[in-house]
Order: sequence, then C-alpha cells, then structure tokens
Amino acid sequence: MRHRPGRLQRHQGRRYGRGVYHRRNETETCLAQSADMSVRTEKVASLVKEVISEIFQHHFRMEEYGLMTVTEVRMSPDLKTAKVFVSIFGDEERKKKTLALLEVEKKTVRGELGRNLRMKFTPNLMFFLDDTLDHAMRIEDLLNKIRKDSPPQEE
Repeated sequence: MRHRPGRLQRHQGRRYGRGVYHRRNETETCLAQSADMSVRTEKVASLVKEVISEIFQHHFRMEEYGLMTVTEVRMSPDLKTAKVFVSIFGDEERKKKTLALLEVEKKTVRGELGRNLRMKFTPNLMFFLDDTLDHAMRIEDLLNKIRKDSPPQEE
C-alpha cells in the first residue's frame, strides 16, 4: 500500500523511546536518558576544564594575565555553551583587567580547545570570575573574629 508523502499513517497508541520509564507515571521523562546525559555533560565539562587549564599554562604569560586557575566549567545540556569560572589572584582591578583580556582572547582559546577536543561542536565560552575563595576567606575571618570576641567557655 502506497501512501502520499507526509500522510503516512502511524500507530494510534503512544510510542516510547528506548529508555527506561516509570510505570506509574509514563508522562515523566525517560530516566536512563536523563541520567546518561548528566553524566556525559559532567565528563565533557571536566575534560574542557583540563584542556582550558593547559591552554592557560602554555599560551598566556603570567606577567600579563596574573595567576589564573580554572575552578569550574558548567556545560549546557546540548554541550554548545560552556561557562568557565576562573579564579584570579590579585586585587579587584587586576581581576577585572584579566577578565577583560580573557574576553578578547576568547576566540584563541576556543580554537585551541577545538584542536584538542574530539567533539562535533566546540562549545562557545563564557568567562566568569569565581569569587568562592574570597567568600570563604571572608567567612573564615568573621568566624575567627567571633571566636576572639567571645569569652572562653568553662566546662
């Protein structure tokens, strides 16, 4: 039986993908596919983090950019965008200057990343300043100040 193009009849029941679904609520997303994607995304993010760290070591001079460390990379689910969190040693002016220089060199870093990764698409890079260490130091200072100011407790 021939069908007109675009008019192919389908089974009236609902078809599911190859993944594992909950039996109680079949409208939920596939468990196996979502779990695999998050693991894959994490693996790609760690690989991108390693490669970008190597690029920073080999292609950027410390005198010009300062001491930079890639602390975290977050990938989008489609692996086309990477948020790169960078920790920069120095004062606020130095951090802003280095972040601006990274924005200028974004194409160079992306090109090197594409040469070192075997992926269909090289992710677009977005650089962010990671101030987690600054927050941790500030909290530690506050805790030390509280310990100093409080009277010693007797047991």
